[in-house]
Amino acid sequence: MIYDGHTIGNHTYKHKSFIETSLSDIVEDVLLFEEYMHQEYHYHMNYVRPPKGEFTEQTLALMQQLQLKTDLNS
Repeated sequence: MIYDGHTIGNHTYKHKSFIETSLSDIVEDVLLFEEYMHQEYHYHMNYVRPPKGEFTEQTLALMQQLQLKTDLNS
């Protein structure tokens, strides 16, 4: 998909719900997947899709702090 020019978004490494997970664990999970994609594919993601489509105002702000745009479309 990357080599075909598609945009790949971060969906976290462990796919834990953003409303059931601590903010620090969310950051760790997002960054872990970012690191994996960078190491394996030399790809940097600009978007995040919360697992299960679940989020809070806090997690939206957190993603913004990580300079990720949150995709809330199903």
